[in-house]
Amino acid sequence: MKIIVVGAGPAGLDFSIRAARQGHDVLLIERRKDEKTSFCGEMTAPSLMPEGFARRAATESVLSHSRNIGIIFIDENYGELSRRNIPDTTSVLIDSRIFREKLRGIAEREGVSFMFNTTLKEVAVGADSVSAVVRTDGGERELRADIILGADGVNSTVRRQTVGSTLLSLPSMRKKYLITNNYPEGEFRFYLAGPFRFGYGWIYPGEKREDGQVVNIGIGYIDDYIERGMRELFDEFLEFVRKKEGFRLVELEESGALGNRIPYSGLVKPAGARRVILIGDALGTVDAVVGGGLAGAIRSSYEAARYLDGKLKEGGTDFSDWYEYISNTQMGGEIEESAKLLYIALRIYRKERGIFERLSRYVAALDEETILAVGEGNVKTRHIVRFILRHPVMALSALKRIGPFRVRRYLNEYEREREN
Repeated sequence: MKIIVVGAGPAGLDFSIRAARQGHDVLLIERRKDEKTSFCGEMTAPSLMPEGFARRAATESVLSHSRNIGIIFIDENYGELSRRNIPDTTSVLIDSRIFREKLRGIAEREGVSFMFNTTLKEVAVGADSVSAVVRTDGGERELRADIILGADGVNSTVRRQTVGSTLLSLPSMRKKYLITNNYPEGEFRFYLAGPFRFGYGWIYPGEKREDGQVVNIGIGYIDDYIERGMRELFDEFLEFVRKKEGFRLVELEESGALGNRIPYSGLVKPAGARRVILIGDALGTVDAVVGGGLAGAIRSSYEAARYLDGKLKEGGTDFSDWYEYISNTQMGGEIEESAKLLYIALRIYRKERGIFERLSRYVAALDEETILAVGEGNVKTRHIVRFILRHPVMALSALKRIGPFRVRRYLNEYEREREN
């Protein structure tokens, strides 16, 4: 089969390798001139990825290992409400650029073809093939294949022009700095509530240098960000890091970069159609509660390759049931549950703001044993601990401080919106 993969991010690269190993003729197109970007560290846990080359590439791209997760609650004026520390040895920060370079090297050895600086303009699905009109340096041209796979992010052109649905998403912004005075070794920090609305700020430590600690500083998941503006919020956060946290910062990048938009709606159907499959952010595989965009991308490509192999052995190229297939995997169930929780929390946050403000203080005072008890029986208990501390609104719901009737009302709203 001739397969066009749109998007040379982790999901697209990983799927291309797997499809090539199944014997398919794979062409991967990417709108950037090449897949290299400036430093973009991502916190992840390689153990969440399927065994194989992607997990190995992740472990070979590690910039730092976590020893501790620092959770800092702040008020609207960056006054500190509380500070918690959770020992953690499973998370790492990887350099996404290096990770993609390693996957690209594997893909090239497996015979995958690449077209960079190539923008997808139109997709038309016919009875016997797929037509993709792309724009390159040499002008527009038509590509033909048996199957097209969309791994082109939250604003996926493949999704928009084939299945027609869209994903809900919120922005992020980050920048690379050097902290020249003492930064706690192996500490990944999250700053919650307060000016971030429903989002958070972070400091991820990267490589250690003689003159200090390289860090990725950013903000993300900012609700109602248009009212304030991402750059204004980012500058305020930097001022907080400098003055109240006491870190001396040296810029290693000229300006803050708007990062990828973060999908939070979970898996959105339809996720496939005749000759069309969506994976990664285009599918909505970011866990809305604990993040895990990179692990979700790899897990979705792994499942898509297995699904494709099974469908083709049956002689079919109608992938309309891809949503049902992925939803019934462990990853699909986790993402769907997180999307429901986040939807409920957003409704509570917007409609019952006073509860949210009181809850930040309430959850901050909980001991870890109580928090662990809330997540008891969940295979993601460690992530549940982080989730409760990061999103105290949800914690209140879990602890039954919000009546079940209101939670059920918000859940019914969620189900109706998903159907529409």
